[in-house]
Amino acid sequence: MRIAGLAVAAVLLAVVAAQAESAEARPSFDPDAYMAHVRFLANDELGGRGTGSAGNDRAAEYIAEQLRLVGCQPGGDDGTFFQYFPTYETNQLDREAASFEIEGVEREWPVGTDWTPLPFTQPGPIEGPVAFAGYGIQTRDFGYNDYDDFDADGKVLLILRYEPQARDRRAEFGGEKPSTHAYFATKARRAARNGAAALLIVDPPSCPDDDGELYPFSATLAAKPYDLPMVQVSREVAETLLKRGGQPPLAELEQRITRTLKPASADLPGVSVRIDQAVRTGPVMARNVIGIMPGDGSTEEAIVVGGHYDHLGQLVTRDSQGSLVVHNGADDNASGTAGVLEIARVMSGGPPLHRKVVFIAFGAEEIGLLGSNYYASHPKVPLHYTRAMLNLDMIGHLYGRRLALSYEPNNKDMRELLRDASSASGIHYRRSLMFAGGSDHVSFAHSGCDIATVFACSGLHMQYHQPSDDWELIDVDGAIGIMKMMHALAVELATVEEVPRPEDE
Repeated sequence: MRIAGLAVAAVLLAVVAAQAESAEARPSFDPDAYMAHVRFLANDELGGRGTGSAGNDRAAEYIAEQLRLVGCQPGGDDGTFFQYFPTYETNQLDREAASFEIEGVEREWPVGTDWTPLPFTQPGPIEGPVAFAGYGIQTRDFGYNDYDDFDADGKVLLILRYEPQARDRRAEFGGEKPSTHAYFATKARRAARNGAAALLIVDPPSCPDDDGELYPFSATLAAKPYDLPMVQVSREVAETLLKRGGQPPLAELEQRITRTLKPASADLPGVSVRIDQAVRTGPVMARNVIGIMPGDGSTEEAIVVGGHYDHLGQLVTRDSQGSLVVHNGADDNASGTAGVLEIARVMSGGPPLHRKVVFIAFGAEEIGLLGSNYYASHPKVPLHYTRAMLNLDMIGHLYGRRLALSYEPNNKDMRELLRDASSASGIHYRRSLMFAGGSDHVSFAHSGCDIATVFACSGLHMQYHQPSDDWELIDVDGAIGIMKMMHALAVELATVEEVPRPEDE
């Protein structure tokens, strides 16, 4: 019996050792890996991940590659990780078809280098005589009128961006803080009321921080075209037009207007342009990124772990003097997207769970939950097999506070699962109805399929939807804790015999 007892003990020790070795071999949450994802997604080069932007596309490709690397199966269209869907109608630029001609000048003016349609331009060709119209401003407030004794009817107007005296702190008109007269929309409205056919807008030579880059053609800014066609041109284009029209250089005209606050508007005799903006109106396509981790094959049921990867893109702020500023959205929601990727990586190191797990990075959340709504209408796993959805949105600013959770159902079984996940992660939480709506879990909660939902959010803060929402402010330890809790909860929901359902509340 003693020998038998020793044998059993040896077996038990061997099992414990094997379990410890297996636990060590399994992936654990890695702060460096997590922040690498956050930094990539919230990098200036991605331009704020606005829907329809090149940066948003780069983010989608990156997320798909990360899901592939951890062994997820493609869950999108036609064997890919991507599920495409249409969003809002907006201006779209066909760069291959765009052209700019100055009559009598035998040279090419490449779009994106020498000129570009502004995103809020009215689509259509531009053709006609060119005139210089100062800053294109008409106001009674300061007695300044670039249209005074000047006929703009039917003409393509070359105008300066911003306002006179834009760098003078003491200026009553213009100055460092722009007025509404400096806005593109105001200039377009004034030009249209004076009968102009189109605007060519050039940055003033006095701008010290101008790097020669043209205004980016952003789909997020193109949904509401202004009053007439609007094109930004380089200073080289503007100088060519002025010289052919017998006018002084642009810097001299700017200085004259700034010094006298009198208009310098004039026709440019014999100068005309022909421009094909190649701008068409149509729906912007966006995409969800979907990876599926198979279950043990005993059920068709699934749970969803997701978060949106889009943000606001580039916007004009109160202090940007009309220039676009990148909104990187490090917390909103690079933090949650990176969390989804880390949960997928850690989960991939364990055995198959009872239910499959569908990892989704949703697109177009910021403009109306469009990605999750589309998925709910076109699910890759039927919603009647989808038992739960965990949503990670803004998990990067916990800083020692209790985690705000919105969850349904609020019944005994769900509360027990949440307590177990809280104990496993060391994260304390509170139920918050304030965060019940406004993010992608709502599309599942309102699907009519009795899907349990949990929404994890570390809370709102001063950087919310501001350019200052950058990766340096992410609370890495707090985010790792939230990921551990959501991972533990996901494993429980993918394993328990019956997932709590809202109908049982």
